[in-house]
Amino acid sequence: MPSPTATHRKLFITDFDGTLTDVDFYETILEALPEERRPPYWEEFLAGRMSLFEMLRRVFLVGPKTLPEILELVERTGFDPQAGAAWRTLHDAGWQLAVVSAGCRWYIDLLLERYGIEAAVIANPGQFVEGTGLVMELPAEAEFRHERRGIDKAAVVQAALAKFDDVAFAGDGRPDLEAIRLVRDGRRFAKSWLAENLAAEGVAFEPFARWSEIAGRLRGE
Repeated sequence: MPSPTATHRKLFITDFDGTLTDVDFYETILEALPEERRPPYWEEFLAGRMSLFEMLRRVFLVGPKTLPEILELVERTGFDPQAGAAWRTLHDAGWQLAVVSAGCRWYIDLLLERYGIEAAVIANPGQFVEGTGLVMELPAEAEFRHERRGIDKAAVVQAALAKFDDVAFAGDGRPDLEAIRLVRDGRRFAKSWLAENLAAEGVAFEPFARWSEIAGRLRGE
């Protein structure tokens, strides 16, 4: 968790998969497999028979076993090409950035570095092992660890609200729902499943299609 500075006392917390990217990384792995070889892990998760962390861990292990192959799938996630410029806009407006994800830090760090984005990353640790694949583990430290999701996003938001003058959150999926409810009106940015469920609950949020759109809205206030 970052700390406020004299010039940056606001924190923008964002999900990664499906938020900074068009699709989740695990989806690119499943879609690359022949249909008859796709394991039913997603269905097991939806039915409550498998945790989110375990579902993702198993999907990553059925993915490519060589570095060139897995890097090709990372490219297929559709990372927002304007994200680097958007981050600089946020930084100039006094915002720090924290990426909070139930996915694996290995590919998150790779893409953030490529686009020159400086962010605190709170995600499940992992490494790519040639011949084995992407191996993801639960965080060793207790802070923000969630046994079923890997990362407790709501706990991250609560900690940020206690430290920063202003906190915004952006996300798209199920693990983001509890966290996004905690920030104030005008600071909830949602798309896809998350937007649909917030609308059904009557919770105010700002819709977005591309992550880079949010920077201009936060800068303008």
